[in-house]
Amino acid sequence: MKDTITAIATPPGEGGIAVIRISGDKALNIASKLFH
Repeated sequence: MKDTITAIATPPGEGGIAVIRISGDKALNIASKLFH
């Protein structure tokens, strides 16, 4: 997969946790920069 795709995976509404899905060749690189 050449494109890196992100999407909000949490349903609409209020909540204490949000989930973001990341897939593609650069997904690990992006996630490590966000959470380092």
